[in-house]
Amino acid sequence: MWDACFERFGSVGDSACRDASRIYYRPQRAEGAPHFVEVGEGDHLDVSSLSVSRPRWRERSRRARGTVTSKRDTATPYFLSEEWWNEPQDLSRFEGLSDTEKARVLLEEFQELRRTLRLIADDLDADAKV
Repeated sequence: MWDACFERFGSVGDSACRDASRIYYRPQRAEGAPHFVEVGEGDHLDVSSLSVSRPRWRERSRRARGTVTSKRDTATPYFLSEEWWNEPQDLSRFEGLSDTEKARVLLEEFQELRRTLRLIADDLDADAKV
């Protein structure tokens, strides 16, 4: 939808704002053009008049804990489920560590989680482009 609107109306926009609800979130003007405000009136845009295909939505399925999946599998990883976040955690690995050492271990674990989530996001982006 974002690409179709920008192509149809000839706008220059922030590619980081691809959310259709924020298509004009930032001021939109060509570089060097004068600033102006235009208030539009009339009927709402008939979205059905745009030749845009609907996005493909996939049904996400739950998988059994510990099941190995391929990168093409669309099952939601267990650690993204509500159950994983609410599971009691064994914190014995922190016994005997100073606060500084605990902070270092937690930071390393958090960085690993971010890397894992980035890989998953990249896989989802690649699947969406297929």
